[in-house]
Amino acid sequence: RPRPQFRMVADPKYAGLTMPQACWKLYKKEGIGSVFSGFSAMIAKQVPYTITKQCVFDLITFTMMTSTRINGLGLPAMTCSIIAAVLTSVPSCIASQPGDVLLTQTYKGSNHATYGSLVRDVYASGGIPAFFTGLKARLLMTSTIITIQLVVYDFLRQQLRYTTSGF
Repeated sequence: RPRPQFRMVADPKYAGLTMPQACWKLYKKEGIGSVFSGFSAMIAKQVPYTITKQCVFDLITFTMMTSTRINGLGLPAMTCSIIAAVLTSVPSCIASQPGDVLLTQTYKGSNHATYGSLVRDVYASGGIPAFFTGLKARLLMTSTIITIQLVVYDFLRQQLRYTTSGF
């Protein structure tokens, strides 16, 4: 049961509708659950990803900037940003992988009545390791994206003279 935006692209009956119109049509046709299909899986992916990405990046950047000044290494800020971004990408991918597996199962159209039944089915298919299926490919692709995002973010932050601590 794909979410409304996928229907708007993939289903000709939804083409040309606005998001509210598509949601209303989907609600009338399949019920309220279909409108929010995949929402729990999206939260399970995005919340750990975002928290890990921002917290780890800020922690590593702040630590590197502080320690290089104290030790007299004087690494350029962009060098610290690139190193911190690369180091941050790995735990961010790992933290969000279980949610990505659940989201993928949702998009496949698996017919789960609840988020809990989806989690149980994934667990039944291989235990905890099943939640980390495809991690190597995700690390390769997503780590690159995360690194680029964080380097651009930190570059802009430096240009605006906004420090890691926000002061």
